[in-house]
Amino acid sequence: MKTLNLSSTELSNIINNNEFIGNGSYGLVVKLNDEYLFKFKYKDFIDAFGVDNNGINLQKLGDITKIIKDRKQINQIVYGGIETTIVKMIKLAMTKQKNLKHTTLTQGLVYVDDFCVGYILKNHKNMISLYQYQKENDISSAEKDVIMDKIKVSMEEMIKNYIYLSDFTTHNILYNPENKQLEIIDFEDSLTCYTKRNVFSEKTMLERFDKIRQSFNQNELNENILNL
Repeated sequence: MKTLNLSSTELSNIINNNEFIGNGSYGLVVKLNDEYLFKFKYKDFIDAFGVDNNGINLQKLGDITKIIKDRKQINQIVYGGIETTIVKMIKLAMTKQKNLKHTTLTQGLVYVDDFCVGYILKNHKNMISLYQYQKENDISSAEKDVIMDKIKVSMEEMIKNYIYLSDFTTHNILYNPENKQLEIIDFEDSLTCYTKRNVFSEKTMLERFDKIRQSFNQNELNENILNL
């Protein structure tokens, strides 16, 4: 497991100065280096949202030190410690990476003053989301079969290791059309489970795979597979 310890100033500099990759309800992703990305859990730290910088006004970054102090106090009450359930789950997940040949999980955690502010992710270079690739290209039946086979192999490996992704959609499947490499991503969701006892059973994962396959083969672009 990789661990990156930052000061509040270093965190602010990375967020504001490093190459912007993307953002959404999940967090803000910036480039750490050629090999890794940093997913910042920005909701606790951004005071306001704006139209600049891809929808997040980073000039409204709150007082990091004060917010972390407040969050620690809240976590002590809610979780009995400063670590949230999702951080504990991700630590568990990282112990399973050695068993996975076709899936790259979260690579590490980023801390400021012993408080987890985000995650270290593999930088999947030269890859785009399967959703975007489908939207921009007329994909042959043969290539669709290759893609679905790769997704199935990765999914079965996840199920075997009791990893149940909550947001299993084409937005969270990355693909390189040149070498046909494929990666499932976004394992940092609070509903993703890594134990035998979880709400996302094997049956549910298989059902979601079938929905992805059906919509993909029928050239249907679905914003959210979970709502199919």
